[in-house]
Amino acid sequence: MYAFGRIAELSFAKQSLPTWRNWPIQMWIIFITAILIILAFAGYHIYLGVLFTEPGQLGHDGTFVAWYICCFFIIPVILILLGTLAVREQNERFISKKWYKFTSIFKKKKKADAEAQSNNGNAENTENTEQVANQVANGEETKDEPQPYSKRVSVHIHHWQIFYVLAFFTRFDDPVSRVAGGIVLGIYTQGMIA
Repeated sequence: MYAFGRIAELSFAKQSLPTWRNWPIQMWIIFITAILIILAFAGYHIYLGVLFTEPGQLGHDGTFVAWYICCFFIIPVILILLGTLAVREQNERFISKKWYKFTSIFKKKKKADAEAQSNNGNAENTENTEQVANQVANGEETKDEPQPYSKRVSVHIHHWQIFYVLAFFTRFDDPVSRVAGGIVLGIYTQGMIA
C-alpha cells in the first residue's frame, strides 16, 4: 500500500486515463506492469476457483467457476453499457426521444381518431391522421421532442472504481487471495481519500 502511495505521488504518474495518448514512457511502464500484476492475480484466483470445485467442496459440479468467471467479465460490461447509455441520454436524449416517439404514436393516433369521429370520417382528416402517423413512424422530429442538454458529458472511470469491483473476486481463504484483497481494498481506499 505504501509503495502504491509513493508511485501515485511521482510527477510523471499523475495522469488520467483519458489522456493516455500523452503519457510519458515511465507512466506506460507503470501501467503495463500494473496490468500484468492484475492479470497474474486474476489467473491465480481463477485457479483457486477451479480448486474450489474439486469433489467434496461446495460447487464441485463446476457451477462456481462458471459463475466466477462470467461475473468477472459480465459485471464490468454491464457497468460500461450503463455508463454509455447514461452519456448518450445526457448528450443526445437518446432514451427520452425513443420514449417520446413511442408514446406520441398512440397520443396522436388517439387524437386523430377522436377528430375523425367528431367530423364523421371526413376524408381530409383521415389523410391527416395517416400523415401524422407516418411522420412519427419515420422518425421526423416534432417541436415537442426532447432536446439534448446544454452540457456534454463523458465517462471517466477512476482507479478506485476498478479496484472496488476487483475486491469482490479476492474472497478465497488463501494467503495470496488475502494479500490481493488487501491490496485492492487499499488502492480503493486510497482512491476514495485522495
